[in-house]
Amino acid sequence: MRKLTILASVLACTSISSLAMAQAAPAPGPIAAPPPDAKAMVTGPKLTDAPKTEKPSDDVTNINVAAGGLLTTGNSRLLALSMNGAFDMRRAENGFAASLVGNYGQGAPAGKPVDTTAENVQGRLRYDRYLIDQLSLFLITTGRYDRFQGLAFRLNLDPGVKYIFFKDDAQSFWGEVGYDFQFDTRTESGRVSTNPATGKLDPSLPLLDKTRLDHSARAYIGYKRQFNADVAFSTGLEYLQSFVDTDISKKDSRLNFDATLTA
Repeated sequence: MRKLTILASVLACTSISSLAMAQAAPAPGPIAAPPPDAKAMVTGPKLTDAPKTEKPSDDVTNINVAAGGLLTTGNSRLLALSMNGAFDMRRAENGFAASLVGNYGQGAPAGKPVDTTAENVQGRLRYDRYLIDQLSLFLITTGRYDRFQGLAFRLNLDPGVKYIFFKDDAQSFWGEVGYDFQFDTRTESGRVSTNPATGKLDPSLPLLDKTRLDHSARAYIGYKRQFNADVAFSTGLEYLQSFVDTDISKKDSRLNFDATLTA
């Protein structure tokens, strides 16, 4: 009885296994397509994957304003006032600048009446168009009043070319060449001629013309040093050579120098 039971169990397991294999057998059909080619794990760099390098922005804005004065009393009386302001801005290839300078002074020694010794104002506008980082074309317009220079108003127009020899965050050195047009309107006192023999003004001589024109070649070199965020020094030397005869001298030349320390 026990042997039959074991035999029946073996047959039952064999039947179940045969049925499972029959059910798992695949149905007849077409041959399956081969698997696709494997993709490379690492691909070569694309053109758009190249690193992007952007030129540092040259945009900058600077504003400087300064004013001062000196008052002395006693045996020697003195009053001196000075003010100046400067603005410059760079936007891509365009540069703009403006400045204003004014001075006034008066004084007198002991026992003498107080008299004015200085009185002048000058304003300037400038535009630069940069062709490359070091080279620009510019136009400067300057207006000036100076009592002791005999100027009711002086207009200067200066087109030219500027080249920057050296520039970094702390300092810059540049040069300019161009043309200078000058138109003067004299005050009445400025029309008095100087006597060549004495070197002094002589009212008996014929008066100078009310207006005066001059045309000159212009050369300029400038230097600026930024010591820190609060202290800066700038200086420049300008040479003007007239190429026309004037009523003062024959083809005169002029040399102008300026230096400014701001803190």
